[in-house]
Amino acid sequence: PAAETEAEIERWDERGIVAFKLHASLHGTDTLNDGYTPAYEYANAHSLPILSHSWSGAGGPLKVIETLSGRYPKIQFVNAHSSSGWSVIDASCELAERFDRVWLDLTGSRLVYGGVERMVARVGAERILWGTDSPFIDPRPGLGRMLCADLSDEHKRMILGENARGLYRL
Repeated sequence: PAAETEAEIERWDERGIVAFKLHASLHGTDTLNDGYTPAYEYANAHSLPILSHSWSGAGGPLKVIETLSGRYPKIQFVNAHSSSGWSVIDASCELAERFDRVWLDLTGSRLVYGGVERMVARVGAERILWGTDSPFIDPRPGLGRMLCADLSDEHKRMILGENARGLYRL
């Protein structure tokens, strides 16, 4: 419910909120649920990013991001686990190609050979973020794939930290 979200925002506001992470499937809902409205409003008012494990809801991710980006023009939307196999890579890239405020997160254990190169070719390195899901997933295989990717050192630096530093104001 929205009241619980408001209470959490109030609890953490004085410590400095830099972003929100939504995991709608764990809440048994979708990302258009009214319970998330206070988080969207706060993020929009403070120009904060929101990471979600999926942008689920009626019409699928494209419709959800279209709806949310229309309502909240100052939010950057981070699509978690965007590199989890070819079909996910292509769907994630399509989302980022359609909406310039969508970022792609590499967190996960299924970064396929050539996947990050395809993402950079389609979206650009500027909106791709490295992530680990540690300690749940051993980050070493994914990091190895990232470090050995056929990308420039500049693009690797951007993805491995510079993009996150800017997006999350670190």
